[in-house]
Amino acid sequence: VKRGLGRVTRSLEEMRTLNMGGNGGRAVLVLDSACENEVRNLWNQTYVGCGSGLSEMKVTRGRYAFGTYDVFHVASCGSDSANATASRLAVTGRVEIAAGATLTVNGSQEVTTTYGGMGVGQGIALQQAHGTSYLRGEMTIRGTYVQRYGGFYVGMGPCGDGEVVQSGVAEVMADAAKAADAAKPGHVVIGGFGGHGRYRLTDGAFTTCKDVYVGGMRTDDVPGVAHKNAAFLDGQHAAQGTLSVSGGTFETKRDLILGRDGTGRLELSGGGVVKASVVTVCPAAGRPASSVTFAGDAQGGFGTLVADTVDFAAGTKVAVDAAACPRRRTAATLMTLANGATGRENVILELRNADSRAQLLWSSDGKMLRYRLDLGSVVIVR
Repeated sequence: VKRGLGRVTRSLEEMRTLNMGGNGGRAVLVLDSACENEVRNLWNQTYVGCGSGLSEMKVTRGRYAFGTYDVFHVASCGSDSANATASRLAVTGRVEIAAGATLTVNGSQEVTTTYGGMGVGQGIALQQAHGTSYLRGEMTIRGTYVQRYGGFYVGMGPCGDGEVVQSGVAEVMADAAKAADAAKPGHVVIGGFGGHGRYRLTDGAFTTCKDVYVGGMRTDDVPGVAHKNAAFLDGQHAAQGTLSVSGGTFETKRDLILGRDGTGRLELSGGGVVKASVVTVCPAAGRPASSVTFAGDAQGGFGTLVADTVDFAAGTKVAVDAAACPRRRTAATLMTLANGATGRENVILELRNADSRAQLLWSSDGKMLRYRLDLGSVVIVR
C-alpha cells in the first residue's frame, strides 16, 4: 500500500478486518505515504500474523490511525473464541514503525478484557499448554506509537511469546490529566498467564497512566470480565516478564508490579530511568524470585529507579553488576524513593564483578540506594 494512501486527504471509510497470514505463507504490508495528513480509520480488527506463517507490517513513512474497535494483534490465533482451535499453530508477526512515522491505535470501544487492545504474542484464547503452539510477536518502535484505549499486552498465554524494542516514543493511555481516560479499563502487561514477554527501551520515552505488570497477572486484576478462558488462564503461573531500560525513560503514573503470578525482572543500565508511583515485588510463591538488576556501562551509568515507594517481598534480589563500569566510577545513586522502601530486611543485595572495596548502601532514611567505591587515599612521595 504505497502511492494510493499518499493521495488521501480525508478519512477512509472504516474497514472492518485486516487478517494477515495463515497456511504457512508470508504476507508483507508496507504503509508508505508522503501525505502530510493523517490517514485515519483503518481496520477495526487487525491481525498481523494469525494461524501459521510469517506476517509483517512496515510503517515506513507517514501517519496512520487504526480504528481498532476491538483488537490489534501481532501474532495471534485470530479468534476470541475459547479454545479457538485444536490445531497446532506456528506463527510469527512483526510490526516495525520507522523513525519519523506514527502509528495510532484509537480504540472506539472500552475494552475490559485482556484480549482487546494491542497484543504482541497474544495467545490467551487458546487452551493449550506451553510448547503445543507458538505465537511469536515482535514490535519495533523507532518512530511514534500512540494508543488511546484497551490494554497493551506482550507475551500472553502459555503459547504466547512477545518482544517490543523501542528507541522512539510510545504513549499508551498516557494522558493522566484526563480523568476519564485515566479511569478507563486497561493495563500494560509484559508476560502474562504463562506467557513470555520482553520490553526493551534503549532510548526515547514510554508513558502510561495505567498499572504495569511484569511477570504475570491474575484475572481478578481486570475490571469486568477478564476473558471467557479465565478458569484456564488462572491455572497458568509460569509467566516470565522482563522490562529492560538502558536509555530513555519508562514511566507509569500508577504502579509497577513484578511477579504478580510468575517471575518479573527489572533491568536497568546506562542512562535508563524507570518511574512509577509504587513498585511492588511480589512473593515468589514457589516460582523463581523476581529481581531488580542494575548494570554499569562503559560511561559509568547504572540506571535509576524513581518511585514514591518500593515494597520488597521476602527473597527479593537486588543485584549490581559493575563488569563494564570503569574503575574511576566511585559513586552512583540507584534508587530514589520519596517515601522510602518497605521490606528492606527482605532484600538480598548482591554485587557482581565489582572491586572488593565496593559497597551497596541504603541511606539512613531508606530513601536512597547507592553504589559506592572507596578507593582510599593515594600519597605520592618525591
